[in-house]
Amino acid sequence: MSRPARLGAAVAMMALSVAGMVALPAQAGAQAVTGKSEISLTSQTTWVGDNQAFEVGFSVNTPDPANSVVQVSVFGALSTRSEFIASLSGQIHTRAMRVFNPINLDSLGSSPSVSIAVNPRSLAHTPMFVPLSVSGVYPVAIDLYDGSGNLLTQLTTHLVYTGPDAASFERLNVALVVPFHAAPTTGAGSSSPGVAGNPADLLTLSSALSANTSVALTVAATPQTVEGLDNGPPAERTAVAQLSQSLAEGNRELLAAPYVQLDLPSMLAGGLDGEISAQLAAGTDVLASDLHANPIGDTWVDTGPLTAAVVDALATHGVRQLVVADQSLSPLPAVDTVRTPAQPFIIDGKVSHLAGAAVDEELASHFESTSNEVLAAHQLLADLAMVQLELPNRRGGRGVVIVPPADWRPDATFLSAFLEGLATAPMLAPVTVDQLFSAVTPFETGSNQLVREVVPSAGQPRGQTIDDAAAIRALRQPLASLAAIVPASTPAITQVERRILVSESADISEKQRATELAPATGLIQQLKDLVRLPGNQSI
Repeated sequence: MSRPARLGAAVAMMALSVAGMVALPAQAGAQAVTGKSEISLTSQTTWVGDNQAFEVGFSVNTPDPANSVVQVSVFGALSTRSEFIASLSGQIHTRAMRVFNPINLDSLGSSPSVSIAVNPRSLAHTPMFVPLSVSGVYPVAIDLYDGSGNLLTQLTTHLVYTGPDAASFERLNVALVVPFHAAPTTGAGSSSPGVAGNPADLLTLSSALSANTSVALTVAATPQTVEGLDNGPPAERTAVAQLSQSLAEGNRELLAAPYVQLDLPSMLAGGLDGEISAQLAAGTDVLASDLHANPIGDTWVDTGPLTAAVVDALATHGVRQLVVADQSLSPLPAVDTVRTPAQPFIIDGKVSHLAGAAVDEELASHFESTSNEVLAAHQLLADLAMVQLELPNRRGGRGVVIVPPADWRPDATFLSAFLEGLATAPMLAPVTVDQLFSAVTPFETGSNQLVREVVPSAGQPRGQTIDDAAAIRALRQPLASLAAIVPASTPAITQVERRILVSESADISEKQRATELAPATGLIQQLKDLVRLPGNQSI
C-alpha cells in the first residue's frame, strides 16, 4: 500500500481507532505534492529497549500548517543492508506494523515531536506504542499531508531496537579514522606554509573530538596541517590544543604520517623513494612536538591509489597493517559478498604480505554533506546496527573501518549526534584500527586466510603525477652537504627542507609545486655563497 493511500477521507482524525492505531481508507485522487514542504529530523532516541520510548523531534516547513496533519508509521525490521539503503530514499520493503492516528500539525507546537512506547509494561497513557520481539532496525515514516489528503513530504528514519536477545550478541568493532587535514598554502612569499581552505572546519572537528573523549578512535593528522595551525592565529592554535587534549585520554591512537599527504605510486615512479623516509621523519617530529603524543608507525591508512610496489615500500618502513579503498583490491568471491565483509585479510605486494582492511564505502557515504545532518548521523548509526545484525553471534568478532570522504567538511551537529550515539551503543564497540586488527580474526577461505591483490591503476582512485621529480632530487644533494656544515637550526635550512616536502604534496598542482621549488633553489644558492670551502671543493 502506498503512503498516500494510508490517509483517507477522515484526515481530520475522525477515523476508526483500534489500540492506538488507525486504519484509514484511501483518499480518492490523493497524490504526492513535492517541492513546497519539508520535514527535518532534529533529534531522536538512538537505541531503544523494552519499556522505553522512541522519541522523535522534527521541524516542519509548509505553507499551510493549520490544515496539515502528520502521520507516523512503524514498519517491520529490515533484513539486509540493501533493504536499508533503499529505505533511505523512502523505499520501504517491509510491511507497516503500526499506522498511527493522524495528528494536527498545529497541535504539536513550535517544536514538534512524537513518542512511541516500545513494549510498555502498561498501556495506560500510551496512545502510540509498538510491540517488538526481535532486535532489529525498524523504519519509521513521518508523512505530512494537506487537508485534502495529498502527501506533501515525507521523512524516513529508523528505530533501532535492542531486545533481550541482544544480550548474547557480539558487538561490532567500529574503527573510525578521523582525518585532520587541509591542503598546504604555497607561494614564494611564505617562509612557513600555512593551511589552505577553511581552518574553522578543523576547529569544529577538534571541538567535537575533545567533547566526546570516551569514544575510541584513530586520528590521521597531517603533520603540515598541524604545524601550519600551530603557527597560526589563536583560533587555529586552539584546534591543535583541543586535538592534543583529545589524544591524551589513552583510548585513541595517532597514526604516524608523512609531512604532507603523498601520492605514493607517483613518488615511486619518479624515483623519490628516499623522500618517503624524509617525509616520515619530519612528520613524526611535528606530531610528537605539537600534539604531545607518540604516533604509531605500523598502521597506514590511505584511500588513494595503490600499487604492489607501494605495499612493498610501506613494509620496508615498518608498516604491518594497511587500510585502503576497496576498489584498489581484487574483488571478493561472490559468495563472500552476501553479507558485509567485516574481517581483515592479507594484501599482497610483490614480495610483501600485509594485514589489510578495506574502507566501507557505504558507511563513508553518510558523511557527505546534507541539509539534515541529524538524520545523516542516525542513518549511519542504524547502518552500523544493520552490519552487526547480519552475523550477531560470530565467534572471532567482526569489524568495519570508517574513513570519511576526502572532501568531507566536519559538521558539529553530525559529529555530536554520531559520536554520542557511538558512545552509548549496546551493539557496537568503538575501537582504534590497531584494536580492530587484534580483536577480529582474519577472513578465511577454506583453511587459508583470504588474500587480495592490488588491481591495475585504471580501476583505482585517480592519482597525482609529479613532473618535477628530477628537480626535487637535484635539491637534495646540495641540501645534505650544506646541512653537514651549517648548524641544523639555521632558518634557511629548515625553509628549504619544508619547501621540498610541501612540493611533494598530493594536494597541489604542478604550478604550485614549481612555486615551492624555485625559492628553495635560491635559498640553497644563498647558503652556498656564505660557505667557503678550502681549495677547489664545492657543494
